[in-house]
Amino acid sequence: MRVEFYPSDTGRIVLSLDARGESHLAKVAVTTAQASTLRTEVAQSQYLSEIGIRSVSYAPSRLLCGHVLTRRFIKGTPLRAREARATLDDVTNLSERFAAALDELRTLGHAPVISHDFVPQFLKLRAERALRTAERIGDAPMVELASAVAVNRFKTLLTLSLHGDLTCENVILDVDERVWFIDTRATLIRGVPMWDPLCDYATLIAVECLARPSRELPDYIRAILRCVAAWADEESYEGPLRSHVTARLLGLYGNHFVSTDQTRHSQAVYARESLLNPAWLGYIGKGGGITA
Repeated sequence: MRVEFYPSDTGRIVLSLDARGESHLAKVAVTTAQASTLRTEVAQSQYLSEIGIRSVSYAPSRLLCGHVLTRRFIKGTPLRAREARATLDDVTNLSERFAAALDELRTLGHAPVISHDFVPQFLKLRAERALRTAERIGDAPMVELASAVAVNRFKTLLTLSLHGDLTCENVILDVDERVWFIDTRATLIRGVPMWDPLCDYATLIAVECLARPSRELPDYIRAILRCVAAWADEESYEGPLRSHVTARLLGLYGNHFVSTDQTRHSQAVYARESLLNPAWLGYIGKGGGITA
């Protein structure tokens, strides 16, 4: 058996190849918070695997000893290669696939919906994290901005979490062109993995558009917004979406600006530039959760 180890946000990733040539993946949590994340991911993969959504696939997983997630390794290619930027087609196709999966939840009758203060909680935590980073490194413009974040009391309708961290890096295309969602996230509410779909769309906008250099920036964002508008029943999504984008950008800055990983640091630098340049708000409307 061959075993390889990799660092991860959830502890350590262990890849193994058994005597039959089958590949397996294990995530080993080091902290209590990481163990909690793994428990949620296991519950989510089991729940979604049983539903039978055709637009995307999930690999069932198990939790061992409370801190080790195991599942089969998905052989394929990330929608975005490790060091490459996702193309406009990649972003468009993923947005459309995600919208199709949301429609399937509705059609199959497996979309419990609850009203929740998800948006302000999400924004508040990331603003506080960004403020701590800015104060620690003496980044005065970001101290001012993070301090000015207005936590609007948006109510959101949570549904089953189809991902929770939707980026092209967390989507795998296998040899049969089957789409797999990996490294999912959710909030367990009464044992059911729930999330705000707008947060996933906002993640695409923040990570794949605003936190990366691009001469096609408006096209990338418009491709995503077309799918949001087609899926959403009304235009009340605009305020929560702006707040989610702001939260994601603040999160990238707060988590990765002082990272030694060059890719993550670069993401945080571009996220900071977007936050301090109000022009990006023009792509999704005025506002964005920041007071004047």
